[in-house]
Amino acid sequence: MILDMVALNPGINDGYGGYPSAALAPGGIRSSTPGSRAAFLALGYLLPIASFIMSWRVLRLTQANLTLSDGLLAAAIAILVIAARLEMKPFGRLSGAWIMGLTLMLGGLLASSLYHADTNRWLIVAAQYIFAMLLFPMALSSVSSGLLRRCVLAYLYGTAASQAISLAIAPFYAEAEWLHWLGRGFFTGNGRLGALTGEPNPNGAVCAYALVILLHAMLSRWLRLVVAIPLAVLIGWGLLASASVTGFAATVIACVVFLGFSHPRNLAKVGIPFAAFVGIYFTVGGPIPQTFEERVYEAMASGDPDKAGTYIGRSALIRESWAMADDNLLVGLGADRYRVESIYGAPVHNIHLLMLNEGGLICAIGLWTLFGTMFAAGFAVLGRVRLDGAACLGVTTAFMVYAMAIPHMYTRIWAGPPLLFLMWALVHLAETPDPSSHYAEPAGDDG
Repeated sequence: MILDMVALNPGINDGYGGYPSAALAPGGIRSSTPGSRAAFLALGYLLPIASFIMSWRVLRLTQANLTLSDGLLAAAIAILVIAARLEMKPFGRLSGAWIMGLTLMLGGLLASSLYHADTNRWLIVAAQYIFAMLLFPMALSSVSSGLLRRCVLAYLYGTAASQAISLAIAPFYAEAEWLHWLGRGFFTGNGRLGALTGEPNPNGAVCAYALVILLHAMLSRWLRLVVAIPLAVLIGWGLLASASVTGFAATVIACVVFLGFSHPRNLAKVGIPFAAFVGIYFTVGGPIPQTFEERVYEAMASGDPDKAGTYIGRSALIRESWAMADDNLLVGLGADRYRVESIYGAPVHNIHLLMLNEGGLICAIGLWTLFGTMFAAGFAVLGRVRLDGAACLGVTTAFMVYAMAIPHMYTRIWAGPPLLFLMWALVHLAETPDPSSHYAEPAGDDG
């Protein structure tokens, strides 16, 4: 039934039944006019480079939440807008639900901000969410699956490079003054690795997404083992060194979801041997980052969540937010005003409760609609290409786990990787005729 709801046509609309044109510009975008090919050629460089450094949040263009990756994405969007080739329905028929969810979420925040006569923060928050949750997927769905596949792989390599660079620099970080421009979160005082994301928790997130995508790349034979194994070691060690309880939990849950939905034999072929290896490794006392042992391993081994970093403080914020929610169901506190009203002076680290309190129930419904659309798209892909759909559900699950532990998530480091993979899967599906249809046209070149 869900396949009937979704028009799996997130690529550029060629006006001929939704199947891609065979004419592809060098950058991988579909184009039928020779004059546009030179401009589109830039997309073949802008998008992969932006994906490679998507997790490198230390590369900021300004002090605001605008990174070099964002700047490259903005340039790509500008090219598509000028050429009138920006895809307006990134999720096919589910695009209506996606846009409605974003509208409800931002509309609830706006109404609440207006009620409290404080719209300054709403303008910034809304612009960030529109860029991350609307313009970003629109741009990705406007190019071919071949280009998007290169972007997905670039993200993998970029995340591994972030860990490699950081692990190489970490021993000298305290001694080299010039390294302080990377920020205190690059390598924290208690030994946690933020890498080029600039903070440990985001680093755990990008590693969690990357490991699910890497599993998919291995099983789909995008990468040979000689390449995949070093990537897995670097990203896996970066995950451990970040000492993020949420990152570790998100990785485990997301990988189980991916392996389980892809095929039971993958769970037996990959999951069980890996679990056995990890068990033996810990049993024989294999080396692990000390901060991971102190913050994560001891909490899991003892079953005491109080040992897991900032668990106590976050729990207090969650209890407070539940108590405040009854008064904020119709009209919320306004965008970014939870920290003002909270006795702790900080936002609750749970985006569901944050949106419920800052924008009211309408805002929360909008947020849940966005999450529901991502899962619906994943199940739609699962119905046609099981391995791809399972990976979509895996990265979306990791995103959802972080939604339970993070406040606002408009920074591209949170939603960017899941949306990148979702858009690749949807575009790839649109370019592949449904074998059950007698009228399926041949798909265009993959670019």
